[in-house]
Amino acid sequence: MPITNAPTHVDFDAAAATELAREQSDDRVIVAAEYTVEEFQVLYASDRVLEEYDDPGALDDVGDRLHSYMHVDFTERKLFEDLYPPAKETRGFVTYTDYTTVVRVLDGAEGLYLSFEPGVAVTPIVDEVADIVTQ
Repeated sequence: MPITNAPTHVDFDAAAATELAREQSDDRVIVAAEYTVEEFQVLYASDRVLEEYDDPGALDDVGDRLHSYMHVDFTERKLFEDLYPPAKETRGFVTYTDYTTVVRVLDGAEGLYLSFEPGVAVTPIVDEVADIVTQ
């Protein structure tokens, strides 16, 4: 059974953004998490990812490792805005791997992490999620 948690660390409606991502991707979200520089919480973890770990604590360990680098998102956002002067706002980042497509949508010092199964067209989803995150 998938893991689901109510958001507690961000001011935007992370539950609505996660649900939208799941609906728009035909439920191909692997993991969704809210995060700030200081903390994170898994909001959703699919059966697929849970089957890959022997126990839920292993998933927490991976989350801790990922979160230890997520502060870079907030720094890189400013870097991209400096590198591309016509850009007024960097809303997020997308990383493609053979295992997953990872999306991080940002607002201020808060973010939503989403990983999708390969092959999901994430651009329209990012646009809609960004509307929720930045409201």
